[in-house]
Amino acid sequence: MSDRPVVSCDQVSFSYGGEPVLDGVSLEIATGEFVAITGPNGGGKSTLFELMLGLLRPSGGSIELLGVPPRRLRQRWRVGYVPQRPYSAVDFPATVAEVVSAGRWARLGPLRFPGTPDKKAVSNAMEMTGISDLVKERVGELSGGQQQRVHLARALASEPDLIFLDEPMTGVDLRARIHFKDVLAGLCSEHDKTVVLIAHEYGPLADLVNRLIVLAGAIKFDGPPPRHEEDSHHHHGLGSEHLSLWDESEALYSARDDLPAKREEP
Repeated sequence: MSDRPVVSCDQVSFSYGGEPVLDGVSLEIATGEFVAITGPNGGGKSTLFELMLGLLRPSGGSIELLGVPPRRLRQRWRVGYVPQRPYSAVDFPATVAEVVSAGRWARLGPLRFPGTPDKKAVSNAMEMTGISDLVKERVGELSGGQQQRVHLARALASEPDLIFLDEPMTGVDLRARIHFKDVLAGLCSEHDKTVVLIAHEYGPLADLVNRLIVLAGAIKFDGPPPRHEEDSHHHHGLGSEHLSLWDESEALYSARDDLPAKREEP
């Protein structure tokens, strides 16, 4: 495991039309971490994602992705991205095989055609996500959970080091969530991938998340996530079974006084 962080933000700020969204955000994410970013709507979660991916430029501060500013990262295949519910139209024409194979092109480049290793990587990505039996299906006709697995397979086809997930559990049923969780568990335990996700709910991912960042314009909490069996808010009638990550964080602030407000700066 490398000592260099895969993502580094130093005093990052961002504004939309003069309206501040993020202010003084500093964090480092290490190889192999499974990080959940949560917070209120409008707290800057999606903006921070887009800054990390190089889709936006910070108003202040600096960001490094795999050791370089995001827009200077030449090996884009090293970063996988799964957006929230990427497909919805039933007439989306591409098949599962076509969509997943497209994820390999970032690694191939424009002048190469897929060889045996590339076809194997695509096949492995589909097998890992449990969609090998769907290769000829049109993506737009699949369920929400199946579509999420297709897009995860697309991200995995390039064999990335770092995977960004935007609300991966939104709009999918419990069975699909559990399958999705099993795939991510294998990525972390067997392939030492780094996973960063935006999430409002724990769902089946609770056991995988080893770091929780609460973002509301600035970082309000950065550390290990609360564990139900350990947290005293169970005794405060908070009914945590269906609490979102953000709701649970707020509940913890009111129920406990031993949580750090923020991870110490190096």
